Amino acid sequence: MSKLFVCIGKKATTPYCVEAEHLRVYTIEELCYYICDNADLLDDGFMREGLADFVEQELALATLANELRQMMRYGGALHAFCGLILDHAGYLEKEQRRIIEGRMKENATLPLTERLKKQGDMYAQQKQYYKAQKAYRNLLLREDVRTDNAFMAEVYDSLGKVAVMMFQYKTAAYCFDKSCHFLEQRQVRGRYLLCMRFMMSKSQYMAWLSGHEEFYDLSVDVEREYEAAKEYAQQIMINKYNMAEPEELKEEFCRMVLE
Repeated sequence: MSKLFVCIGKKATTPYCVEAEHLRVYTIEELCYYICDNADLLDDGFMREGLADFVEQELALATLANELRQMMRYGGALHAFCGLILDHAGYLEKEQRRIIEGRMKENATLPLTERLKKQGDMYAQQKQYYKAQKAYRNLLLREDVRTDNAFMAEVYDSLGKVAVMMFQYKTAAYCFDKSCHFLEQRQVRGRYLLCMRFMMSKSQYMAWLSGHEEFYDLSVDVEREYEAAKEYAQQIMINKYNMAEPEELKEEFCRMVLE
């Protein structure tokens, strides 16, 4: 059962606008959700007088507003500022708040690009694959990322892994190939070959491979991994469900060969 929150304060008549996200916030609970969901991206620009005014005037939480203003006046850290809001709303358990604040402390010294990448990774770990794709794609649009070949390779590799988990093998193959365009890595190239193998029968794959002699050596390892993983996945499905239909094997198979 999902946790229930006792709402405090009023619902705003005029919402607080988070310009960077084109987002409108109407309650203290929505503000808390935004803080937790964007803990890896927030910076000191979040600490604004306008936010304190919104908390006081629209949410009728004068005590919290005064504490936020005091925090800004004396140069308080972002994690402490956000911690005040979460604590006042009773939004998270103490340990969960400690984790959120810890992430903010850790990210305080990181460049924005690394924070954006970290958020995409977090979404991927939580199986929020569409959000992860959006985060990675937004990164690829940034001018300060396009000049860093190693970072571009890393982002494309991450985007490819997410596409695999969504069974978008054509997209994944493109992303892994693109990653190797920026920085050739044997492991990533192996993922590319695995995606090509997923999309074709063995005979089709061998015909395709015959036109790519540069992959011959790697393809031996890839085929060995493919067969071993398929056999293992089949055994898992037999043991758990007494069945081994190809469609039922997909997700288990993808995890084993790409993690």
